[in-house]
Amino acid sequence: MDFPHLSCRRFQDGRWTAMEDMVAPETPVTLRWAGRPEAIHLSAYAVDLPSLALGHTLLHCCADGELPEIVSQSGFDLTLAPRPGARPTPRPWRGSLSPQTVLAAMATLLDAPGFWVETGCFHRAGLWDPAEGRFLVTVEDIPRHNCVDRLAGWSVQTGRSLTDLALCISARTTSSLMEKIVRLGTPVVCTRAAPTSLGLELARQHGITLAAYVKPTRLSVFHDPEQRIAGGPDHA
Repeated sequence: MDFPHLSCRRFQDGRWTAMEDMVAPETPVTLRWAGRPEAIHLSAYAVDLPSLALGHTLLHCCADGELPEIVSQSGFDLTLAPRPGARPTPRPWRGSLSPQTVLAAMATLLDAPGFWVETGCFHRAGLWDPAEGRFLVTVEDIPRHNCVDRLAGWSVQTGRSLTDLALCISARTTSSLMEKIVRLGTPVVCTRAAPTSLGLELARQHGITLAAYVKPTRLSVFHDPEQRIAGGPDHA
């Protein structure tokens, strides 16, 4: 999808200049869920919409014993329905992450080429496999919640359990985002940004390791009951 360049005026170095600057293309997306009279309206960077649609309906529409499937798609309008199915068998967490590994993983996620770097308007997220020492999948979108939906959709498409993976994300962990992460099922969350008090409370309630302010040389671990991130005075 092309990025529009629109006319604007820029003030820089003490003077005005007429110019064109790039704007991120945000598109209305409609999801229709079988049995629901009201459509679900999202906004998104409109690429790979099946993963976004599958992930959103998995986390918000499916009951236990159901998985979503796409019935039809017409442009940015997708119709989905539940089918019998269960999430993949949970995998146990394997070992602990060193703080150096967390810092390196976040740097790998955020320094890679892509719209996060080029526009400053996108969020980015990925699922880090501690056993393999790499990201299994990374995604970008304008709304941060969509990034988590897209990772959930990847899980539906691949049948891969997420219970042994760490979520790395560029966004702040508010309560609304943490509620979605709880449904996603990853036991470790590492964010470049800040947590909120209610986001942290949800992490505590569900036993989720939460590391925030993951910057090039530092991170802050706010909750880690299972010592999934090694080291520090709480783990002596």
